[in-house]
Amino acid sequence: MSSHFHIIIGVLIVFYLYSFGQTIIKVDRTNVLPSFFIDYQNNQFLLDGQPFRYISGSIHYTRIHQSQWKDRLQRVRALGLNAIQYYIPWNYHEIFEGE
Repeated sequence: MSSHFHIIIGVLIVFYLYSFGQTIIKVDRTNVLPSFFIDYQNNQFLLDGQPFRYISGSIHYTRIHQSQWKDRLQRVRALGLNAIQYYIPWNYHEIFEGE
């Protein structure tokens, strides 16, 4: 067979796979896009269509040595918390006013 035939077949295969891949990507993206809503009628949060309950705690990172931050966050997660509140002491980060 001629090399032109192989090139044409190769190009057709690439276009077919590309268009098939685009369809798969579109389907997958619609299924994995995260969503968050407030259901006022049932008085609950919905995360990806499922009831979601915030369980939050507070961490003051300035009171924990930096080497222990990861450990503390893992412990918080192990307790079942899914949100963390933390305070940022601006005077620690803005040594000179306006900088």
